[in-house]
Amino acid sequence: MAADDQDKSQKTEEPTEKKLDEARKKGNLPVSREVANAMSILAALIMLAFYGAEFTSKISNSISPLIMQSHAIDVQSAQGDLRALALQILYGLFAPLAVIAAFFVAAAFLSGWMQNSIMLAADRITPKTERVSPIAGFKRLFSLSSVVEFIKSLVKVLAVGLVVGILIYQQLGGIEQATGYGIDELSRLLSALSVQLLFFVMLVYMVIAILDVLWRRFDWRRQLRMSRQEIKDEHKQMEGDPQIKAKLREIRRSRVKRRMMAEVPKASVVIMNPTHYAIALRYERGQTPAPLCLAKGVDELALKIRSVAKEAGVPVVDNPTLARALYPLVEIDHYIPTEFYKMIAQILTVVMKEDRRAYNKKKKG
Repeated sequence: MAADDQDKSQKTEEPTEKKLDEARKKGNLPVSREVANAMSILAALIMLAFYGAEFTSKISNSISPLIMQSHAIDVQSAQGDLRALALQILYGLFAPLAVIAAFFVAAAFLSGWMQNSIMLAADRITPKTERVSPIAGFKRLFSLSSVVEFIKSLVKVLAVGLVVGILIYQQLGGIEQATGYGIDELSRLLSALSVQLLFFVMLVYMVIAILDVLWRRFDWRRQLRMSRQEIKDEHKQMEGDPQIKAKLREIRRSRVKRRMMAEVPKASVVIMNPTHYAIALRYERGQTPAPLCLAKGVDELALKIRSVAKEAGVPVVDNPTLARALYPLVEIDHYIPTEFYKMIAQILTVVMKEDRRAYNKKKKG
C-alpha cells in the first residue's frame, strides 16, 4: 500500500471546526454545479413564462424580412442590402438576448449565494503542480467522486431524455399540424412547448440538485477528515505544547522567586509556621497604609525566605496559626485583609519595641 493510501486510511476522524474554517478561507467549499444548472433552467422557465410571447414576437419580427422577402434580395449585387439587413436583425435581437443573458447571470450568482455565499479565494486559482500531474489526474479519474459524477451524468441523460421523449410523444399531433402555421402561431406553439418542457426538466434537475448538494457536503467533509495525530497536533497548536507551557511556568516561577528574595530584606517582619509557611510583610508608618506582602512561600521556599531575612536582620516571628490563616488570603504586592490588622499590629509593636531596646543597648555599649 502506498504511503498516501496509508495516510488516507488513518484519517478516520471528523474534521474540526478549525480545519473547516481554514478550508472555507481557502475557497474549498462544497459547491454543486447541479444547483447552477437547475437555477439556469428555472431562469429560462420564468423568462419564457412571463417574457416568452414578447421575446418570440421580437425574434419573429427581426427575422421575418429574411424569410418572407428572401426572393427579393439580390445576393450578387446587393451586398450593401444584405449588410443592412443583417445589422437590422442583430439590432432587433440585441434587447431580447440581453434580457436572456441577465436572467442567466442572476441565476448563476443566486445559485452561488444559496450554497456558500459569494467569495473570492486566491488559493483556488493559484497554479499547483498536483493539478497537472498525470499520476494525480489518473487517481482522480478512478476516485469515488469520479464514479459518482459518472452515475449522476448517466441519470441526468436518462431522466431528461425520458421526460423529453414523453412530452414530444404527447404533442406529436400538435407538432404535425404546425406545418401549416404562420410565424406568429408557430412561435406561440414553440413557446408553450418550451415552457412545458422546461418545467418538467426543471423538476428533474431540482431533485438531482438536492441529492448532489447532500453528496457534495458529505464528500467535502470526507476529504477533510483528519487522523488522530493531526487532531492532537492541532490541539497542541491551539493550546500550546504542554512541555513548552510547563517550561514557561517554571521560568515565571523562577523570576517571581528571585524578585521575592530581593524584596525580603526590605520587610519589617516575617511570619512563619516554623518550617512550612513564611510571609514577609512590610509596614512603614506614613508610607504604607497597611502591611504589604513582599514575599511568601511554603516548605523549601519558606526556609529560603527565613534564611534571607535572618541574614538581612529582619525579625522572624513564629506564629503557626497566623501564618496558616494569612497565606492563602494574601497575594504578593497586596495589602493584608483587614481582619488581620489587629494581630499584625500587635506583632509589629513587639518587634519595634525589641528593635528600640536592641538599639539603646547597642548605643549604651
